[in-house]
Amino acid sequence: MPQKRQKQYYSGKKKKHTLKVQIAANAGDMKVICFDITKGKTHDFNLLKKSKLKFFNTTKILADSGYQGICSFHKNSETPIKALKNHKLLAEEKSYNRSISKKRIYIEHINRYIKRFKILFSRYRNKRKNLVCVFL
Repeated sequence: MPQKRQKQYYSGKKKKHTLKVQIAANAGDMKVICFDITKGKTHDFNLLKKSKLKFFNTTKILADSGYQGICSFHKNSETPIKALKNHKLLAEEKSYNRSISKKRIYIEHINRYIKRFKILFSRYRNKRKNLVCVFL
């Protein structure tokens, strides 16, 4: 029987109790600037708002499709265009998404290194508050 507090960490998408990690990284030199850890249920964009991470106006943000609406939060940002249920993407929209993906590939490489070197791995069996120490 799960504990009452454990329900907050249950992710319906993963069907597990999870923690979500958000990483802000510099694509130029592939260095992690900062990160934030929260309960697995939290949406990506809500995590960004709650983390109170501040960006300079000149900083360009390349986010994935989980951050739709970030343009109202930060003007100098780009997200891919999502296809709707009854609306397929046009050729111009597809080329726009490809151009963003080409710029974002360095961020995906950072995510790959974190997974490959087991910095964040699938099973973390210790106390949740100690995860920050493991990640550093």
